[in-house]
Amino acid sequence: MKNLPEKYLSKIKTMKNIILTTSGLLSEYGGNIKLEIGDVHYNQNTDKVYEIVFELSLTDVYCPECDFEPSMVSRIIEEIIAKILKGCQFGLTDELQFKNSYNSTRGVLLYDCKLWRDNFEKITFGIFIDPGQNF
Repeated sequence: MKNLPEKYLSKIKTMKNIILTTSGLLSEYGGNIKLEIGDVHYNQNTDKVYEIVFELSLTDVYCPECDFEPSMVSRIIEEIIAKILKGCQFGLTDELQFKNSYNSTRGVLLYDCKLWRDNFEKITFGIFIDPGQNF
């Protein structure tokens, strides 16, 4: 990521803002949310970005009845993933130009989860975006 040109870094920051605001997670979790760049695959020879990985972490997420109903754990995780995917409904060219005609988000993975009774102390997701692709 050290070799990533500034023109791409500014577009990645815009993507972060889009994901946080359109997913509704920023308004729901406020200061308990952190979205960082995990990895960027960039080819200097072709000046193209092939993959962007974001890491989204939430802290102190209330999970009603998770201490008694294990199925609630997966339900809360699925709800958060659905919100993340809603926030990632944008297409990108491999030069990181936004295109509304398709979706470049490959998927969301659950990276880490620390649950204590009825509270997720920390839950982390990986967001995989492939510019120039349509999923």
